[in-house]
Amino acid sequence: MIRVKKANQLRPLADYQANANHLSEKQRRHDAKHRALINLSELELAQPLAK
Repeated sequence: MIRVKKANQLRPLADYQANANHLSEKQRRHDAKHRALINLSELELAQPLAK
């Protein structure tokens, strides 16, 4: 059974858009951090080969 919200319970579109922007900003930061960690681990792996 799908429950339908009444119109006055629906959040305005602007709320959803602001939330989506916030999430994508968080996601971008997370991705950047992840890439940095991956780059570090690749450098560490390459280190013994360089010696």
